[in-house]
Amino acid sequence: MFRWKRPHVEDSFPRVYARFQAKDSESEDLVEYWIQDLPMERYADAIAFMTHEQYLGEETFAKGKDVLEDPEAVEEFSQLYQILLNEKLSIVCFKEGSDEIVALNILFALDTSEQDFQLPLKTAPLSEIFNCGKHIMSLSENFEPKDQFVLVGFRTFSE
Repeated sequence: MFRWKRPHVEDSFPRVYARFQAKDSESEDLVEYWIQDLPMERYADAIAFMTHEQYLGEETFAKGKDVLEDPEAVEEFSQLYQILLNEKLSIVCFKEGSDEIVALNILFALDTSEQDFQLPLKTAPLSEIFNCGKHIMSLSENFEPKDQFVLVGFRTFSE
């Protein structure tokens, strides 16, 4: 779908980018967290994480377009996330002693020549959300490319 492809990363994938301690959300204990590439075997979990009721009911654009009330839009979100995850750019946060996803960023990169790219969206809610995002990004230069590629999008959620 996108022209840019992540370089071959088999030896270092998934890479851990950071480790840190923070209070456990369920107690006052300090626990270890880490941020890493999202492993391919966790893609289904990531899609479930991003399409569950809490996220779609609270995320500003999804809530504004009543995505949760439109089963076709929820399915289209799932399909879009699968496409984006296949780019192998998304990162995830895990908590020590648990395989539960704590936070997730679904990322993608576009070639700067693809600034007017289109996604084959079928449902009105996703088309409107996508067009809104494109408009917002057109209002400023969000990222300064170091070469012809620039990171332009993300979806994120943490519990």
